[in-house]
Amino acid sequence: MRFGMGMLGAVIFAMSCGAAFAASENPWVTSDAKVFSDSEAPNAFSMETFHASPAFKGLAPKEFCHKLFDVYYDGRRKNWDAFGKGMTLWAHTGQEPHASANVIELDPVVLLNVHGTGYCGIQSGLLEGIYQSRPGGAPGKPAIEARRWFLDGIVHSVCDAYYDGKWHYFDIDLGGWAGDSEKEVWSVADVIADPKGYYGAKASLKAKYFYGADGKGSWVEKINGGKSYCFQDNEMLGHEMTFELHKGEHFTRWFSKEDAGWAETPPFTKSIDEKQKGYCELVWEPNAKDLAAEALSSKDGATIVAVRCPYNITSSKVESDGKAAVSFDLGRTWAPLESDGTVKDAVNRWDYLLKLEGGTLKKVTTRGLLHPGSLPRVGDAATKMTVTKSAGYQTLTYVPDWSSAEKFAASAKATGLNYKASDRLTFTGGEVDGVGELVIPVKAPPECKIVKLSACVIGGTGYPADANKFLELHLGAAGQSKLAGRSTDCSPWGNTPGQKVEHWQNNVNGAAVLEPCADAEVKVAVKGGGSVQGVRIFVGYAPDKKPAVAGTLAITHGFDGQTFAKEIPIADLEKGPVSYTIPNGAKKNQFIKMEVK
Repeated sequence: MRFGMGMLGAVIFAMSCGAAFAASENPWVTSDAKVFSDSEAPNAFSMETFHASPAFKGLAPKEFCHKLFDVYYDGRRKNWDAFGKGMTLWAHTGQEPHASANVIELDPVVLLNVHGTGYCGIQSGLLEGIYQSRPGGAPGKPAIEARRWFLDGIVHSVCDAYYDGKWHYFDIDLGGWAGDSEKEVWSVADVIADPKGYYGAKASLKAKYFYGADGKGSWVEKINGGKSYCFQDNEMLGHEMTFELHKGEHFTRWFSKEDAGWAETPPFTKSIDEKQKGYCELVWEPNAKDLAAEALSSKDGATIVAVRCPYNITSSKVESDGKAAVSFDLGRTWAPLESDGTVKDAVNRWDYLLKLEGGTLKKVTTRGLLHPGSLPRVGDAATKMTVTKSAGYQTLTYVPDWSSAEKFAASAKATGLNYKASDRLTFTGGEVDGVGELVIPVKAPPECKIVKLSACVIGGTGYPADANKFLELHLGAAGQSKLAGRSTDCSPWGNTPGQKVEHWQNNVNGAAVLEPCADAEVKVAVKGGGSVQGVRIFVGYAPDKKPAVAGTLAITHGFDGQTFAKEIPIADLEKGPVSYTIPNGAKKNQFIKMEVK
């Protein structure tokens, strides 16, 4: 399977929910309000929940691609006013989200929940990740194979999807789609070969929304086919919107800067329009009893807790009168907290470990950036909200530091691959290349067990397309990892005239459910020659001991200057989803607040 789907979440839930948190674990809220479509917004908690959403569940590839287009085509064309407020699901803008200084963010879960807009290269990467994570595939053989294009002349990036024996081009940014009864939706290669036919009478099937804009499709005349090319396997997968809401903590998500009363943005991400953004804040003020009950580890005078925000962190501050340190590598190394309590390295990440020695933890305040159109909104009329414990584990993110040869050697073991510092598309400034394999040990957080492992590997294999050059990803317990992902073989079409492949980036992704273990590994095999330019690892963990279920999850929806509140016993969420109805429609959504009492 290309990326863990299907029964993955259910299996992990069953493995780790025998003893449940006193806090509320992954209480994800969804709304049945229609969002400029005949469907409610897909559940973007994870790629698994996304594909299992009512709009997409059970659809064959052709039907899925058409439905995906209908739900996500450019929000500017659906409702300009909603687009200006960030309330469409996806829209074209000049925004360029970044995972690091040199790596553009393409994880669909991050793009849909945190950003919600992007230029053409972002939307084509979004589509590739969605297509190639569709359930039913296998490592190296996605259920819906995807390829991206750079179109010279018009300077546009688009994505083809392969189903029913042909390639098909859907463009949620510029152009929509067009085709005929024989080919159905045309491919990019079809468009390049016959641009006039694409926007003329030959294409008897056409998307309904864009032909009044974009020169009625005539923009394709500007494509320089001789300098246009394909690339594949740029998708980035693995992030999930996991979080634990501690007792004594409240989590507020605002639909606008106006409602939040403040605005913060992460570095690297370019061209953010604050009018189209929302913001979140998690504030945890634990008493000594709750802190002791919910700490991952409390021994030798040190207490360790996890700080996690599902959205990209813009700031995090710890207020404590004891000695504090933070870790971004699962507790392998620790750095003293800044004197003012600011956790500066948390910015543009999602989580870290906090260790306290002596004194008390008074308060942790973590803020983040989000896309307001992704939030569970109150619709125009009565709206059903559903709260689900969406996963039975928590997540910490681990990006091994390869900024020097010494740091690389401390985090990974390479055989047949050579390290070098690099300013290319790397997570941390280093890469390895050659033929061989790379093993990255992954140790569970203190007094926890790993129950799930996901990884996004940034790599490259060069060109021309070659069936003997590929990357493999193995995940599992230490010394027992198994194949979880493989880069796609594009040689059957990638050397065809007019469809040349240039693999400037070639990624591999995968996920695996593990029997609970303290030590795991991520192994990357480079076959035939290539490079690994960084690995982003998502570690799903469960504490060795969990306190009994207790407390109530309180949810407050703010809209039109009024509020609607609902309280749900956390024990009920352990049994299954809980739904409630907000009877009044809303003209303006303002916030959703959650806290554990």
